Amino acid sequence: MATVTIATVDYEAYADVAFADEYLGGDIARGAAWAALEDDPKGRGLVSATRLLQSLPGWIDGVPDIDAPPEAVEQATSMLAADLNAKPALMANPSGASNVKRGKAGSAEVEFFYPTAGAAQPLPSDIWALLVAAGLIGGVDEGSAPTVTGTGYPSRFRDCRDPCVPWIEPYPGCP
Repeated sequence: MATVTIATVDYEAYADVAFADEYLGGDIARGAAWAALEDDPKGRGLVSATRLLQSLPGWIDGVPDIDAPPEAVEQATSMLAADLNAKPALMANPSGASNVKRGKAGSAEVEFFYPTAGAAQPLPSDIWALLVAAGLIGGVDEGSAPTVTGTGYPSRFRDCRDPCVPWIEPYPGCP
């Protein structure tokens, strides 16, 4: 288990500052900004990244064990920590994916669009790809088709694996 100390409090994380320093030292996009940080902001990033990763749906064998995470999870935690330190707003929506095209306050209007394929990733694409390639987390299309429930009406979103919904145009890549 990695322990991160922020001020005088110890937190559990998937990676510690020493691992992240070593791993991100070779990252052209994140290395310099990470190296310029002090240990407390690095620790906050690692703890926040761990919490975000633990909240993800789609882990193939369940949420990784905090005491012995796979190396890809340690790497993803480090990368995500650097990204969160650079842009803390990623914690609210790490993918940046949204299907809102325009919102309007007067008369409460919202205009939506169909996002491009793969835009629904819950993490930045390189981190998501690392976890998918390691076989730790399922891809976006594996059981994560958008749906609406609890309304008494059928979902207007089509599950690509369900060819029995003839009244909806298929998404790109659907049969």
